Amino acid sequence: MNALTSAQPHHPTAHNPLLPRDMGQAMQLAEMMSKAKLLPQAVQNPADAFLIINQAMRWGMDPFAVAQEVSVIQGKLMMSGKVVAAALQSSGVLDGRLHYDYAGDGDARQVTVRGTLRGETQPREVVVKLRDARTQNKV
Repeated sequence: MNALTSAQPHHPTAHNPLLPRDMGQAMQLAEMMSKAKLLPQAVQNPADAFLIINQAMRWGMDPFAVAQEVSVIQGKLMMSGKVVAAALQSSGVLDGRLHYDYAGDGDARQVTVRGTLRGETQPREVVVKLRDARTQNKV
């Protein structure tokens, strides 16, 4: 599938050689990750790297791939939509894949995301317009 997830849905505790097995290994990995200059600045201290490792472990994902998709916005750790979609897709909660439709131009541009939860017959839908998603954050 991609670097974030395996091709098959799996439980977050499934064996993944990149995930630490205990607190000591997680702390060692956080120390190493914090020294990686190719990771975002938000990861370049062990405590914040540990937060990302913790989330990656819960999702059963590669901590380095998750770290590439984080940022800090107004003091909070934020994940890209891409990594959240991958986590949802690989969780096994969906029956099938997420579907995306795009429409409109400029500020009226919108994306519609549909997915059907296991055990349900009708997809759930989220529609987001660009003008509603804009923030005052500095780049």
